Amino acid sequence: MANRRDWKGDEWQEFALQLVQRRHGPENVQVVPDKVKGDAGLEFFTTCGCLYQCYAPEEVSDVAKAASAMKAKAGRDLPKLEKNKAVIEKLLAGTKARRWILLCPFLDNKEVVASVRARGVEIKASSLVFLTDDFEALCHSQQDFQAEIEQLKALSLGPSLRVHMPTSEQVKNAGDTEIGVRIDDKLGRALGLQPRSAQVAARRDQYVKSHL
Repeated sequence: MANRRDWKGDEWQEFALQLVQRRHGPENVQVVPDKVKGDAGLEFFTTCGCLYQCYAPEEVSDVAKAASAMKAKAGRDLPKLEKNKAVIEKLLAGTKARRWILLCPFLDNKEVVASVRARGVEIKASSLVFLTDDFEALCHSQQDFQAEIEQLKALSLGPSLRVHMPTSEQVKNAGDTEIGVRIDDKLGRALGLQPRSAQVAARRDQYVKSHL
């Protein structure tokens, strides 16, 4: 089944956070609030040194337009690592950034990858103190988080249901209940047998167990 492509900005950011938390562990992901003076160009970062910026392009059907918007987003936000270096260094508090990742719902055009990579090389050359020597800039999409998406889908189904099969004594007594009598009567008429016969009781028990 194809991943959803059309997302509103805030909606995508919330979903992307769930994906990142599933991958790195919620306790290893720090959200960067943007209520006061913006988010310094970061949506959230991990304790292993991944800096995430989310982006959901408005255009989802025109590949060229979507790619242009993604490249423009990276062009605006990657330079913020240097522009906001004092703020980011304080946020990371000694953690070295190994990756800057633009996380989008989809990735159709390799020109986006080339553009993000090139800008990452430029930022790496600035020798920011919080970047590792092997710093890389990448563009990821839902395709890179398929395992995490499947985990979230499983969670949405709720906890697994455990049904304890009835004991022999409970099955034996089922025919004495009001609903048991009704089932016996219907099965008897359908099969042309006496309602309280052993054949009807066996079919009734089999019927109930199969539905359980």
